[in-house]
Amino acid sequence: MLTARRCAVVGSPIAHSLSPALHQAAYDELGLDWTYEAVLVDSAGLEGLIDGLDESWRGLSLTMPLKRTVVPLLDTSDDWVRLSGVANTLVLDPGSRHGFNTDIPGAIAAMQERLPRPARSAVVLGESDFDPVSESESLHAVMPTPRARARTTASAPR
Repeated sequence: MLTARRCAVVGSPIAHSLSPALHQAAYDELGLDWTYEAVLVDSAGLEGLIDGLDESWRGLSLTMPLKRTVVPLLDTSDDWVRLSGVANTLVLDPGSRHGFNTDIPGAIAAMQERLPRPARSAVVLGESDFDPVSESESLHAVMPTPRARARTTASAPR
């Protein structure tokens, strides 16, 4: 019976990711015989990587642009993946691949916890792995009409 499981965050670049330390600490605290690592892979190599994973692998966390690249490789996906066209989580079961977008519900929950209701406007500064559809859906969930968004400081409203 297999007990040790493997998971990883995948992307390019990936060496900067704190995900391995965070996930491994959680696995250790829960007493799980699991490992979580960072794997360098680009869009061209993602399908081959996934096809080559053995039964010890339980899942992957994906960064952009792999969040889009993985979608056609999925057997099932949640509503957020179908809406946004991106998946940041791949869960592996024997013979099937399940995609999830946890970015949108996570962002909505964080904003609902911290923003006054209803929020009237938002400014998004900087570039990130948060795709534009997820960003838009998250903002619409906490405000009727987002009025200001900026991907860079140069395009921010003044």
